[in-house]
Amino acid sequence: NVAWMHLLAARALQKWPKVLGGQVYFCYDDSPFMSYEDFDMEFLGPAGFRMVGQKPPLPFFLLYMLALLSELLQWILQPLMNFTPTLNRYTLSIVTTAFTVQTDKAARHFGYQPLVPWAQSRARTAAWIRGLDKASSKMQ
Repeated sequence: NVAWMHLLAARALQKWPKVLGGQVYFCYDDSPFMSYEDFDMEFLGPAGFRMVGQKPPLPFFLLYMLALLSELLQWILQPLMNFTPTLNRYTLSIVTTAFTVQTDKAARHFGYQPLVPWAQSRARTAAWIRGLDKASSKMQ
């Protein structure tokens, strides 16, 4: 579905660059509304992954202080090496902020409709994730 939407968007962008240029489009199908973590587990759960817990492992204040410390370490190491911390204030704000997106703009602007239904997408993606371990062991 994502690849299909990209093709439609590229075609429409050539026809109407002033309308579509600079716009953001979210690719959506009939998948259920759920948190990012729960959505990921729809695919990762069948592959044997599990969430450690529902609550953050540390209080937010402590996580924020660790993020600041990571950014300070990045600044200190900048002349010596390229260090990009995974935890910083930006990533912390992303994982702790709930948000919703408007998903009908792609349909209105260039006629996007998903080609593959949610259940089939979930099954295919979960199977692909389960196969990653087998594929990586063949490469070694």
